Amino acid sequence: WQSTAEHRDNACILMARPLDHERMAHSACIQDEHLHRFLLNQLDAAADPHQRQQECAKKYERDNFTWEKMKMVEEYLQNSQNFSHVMILDADAALVRDHDILGKMAAELHAQHRDVFFTNEDWLLGGATRLNTGVFLARNTQWSKDLFSDTFEAHQRGPDTLKSWRIGVKDLQCTSNEQICLNDVLAAQNLSAHVILASGISYNRGGCTVEHCGEGVSDESMQEKGLQDERLEVLHFMGDHTLADKVLCDGPRDLTGEGPKGYGCSVAGSL
Repeated sequence: WQSTAEHRDNACILMARPLDHERMAHSACIQDEHLHRFLLNQLDAAADPHQRQQECAKKYERDNFTWEKMKMVEEYLQNSQNFSHVMILDADAALVRDHDILGKMAAELHAQHRDVFFTNEDWLLGGATRLNTGVFLARNTQWSKDLFSDTFEAHQRGPDTLKSWRIGVKDLQCTSNEQICLNDVLAAQNLSAHVILASGISYNRGGCTVEHCGEGVSDESMQEKGLQDERLEVLHFMGDHTLADKVLCDGPRDLTGEGPKGYGCSVAGSL
């Protein structure tokens, strides 16, 4: 996005996607700085170390993948290149407008003097207060650094509760995935001075809304309007890659800019 005299932007955008088993096991199931210490204690203590590591990698695969996002954000915020912002965009989410969506998000943070731009699930009935981590943007501030350091440390500790968080939260565990952890943080403390919880209808809408969702949606017009809905900025397919291919590659709009035979819609482009 464009820079301004008051705020020169040097952003880092991270596409979050699953890692290979070898790195995942290394990052969360053996004894290094990324260790989720209590995981191995949940497994069979009588098994040999290699077997336990493999079992850990298999049993906690999804949690390890999602927590890797939090670790990446923490590291990039602390990077010596001093990025102005760090954004997470799940690999199954797509920007569906040709204007400066990321610039709009950054401008909102700047105008409201907030640190992190999160999105909710208000496209679902009852989802307006529920945070979704598929799309978010963090300004490089001390509070942002503290938030992601806190959440990852709490995750590493497991049931050994992090008693005093840098951001002021007290006695909170993060023993499940990163999305549940952040929702628990929002429930435990009023973070409105630091966090924007923006509408998922605009910035993180479930891809199922262009066809049919298994859960009740908050606005039936989303299905009627589809990609023509002017509110829609980011469409998140949440694992439904078949629908993603159909919408992004076979629909009436050329969202990749390369047509249905271009790299973005090829097998190679999806690897």
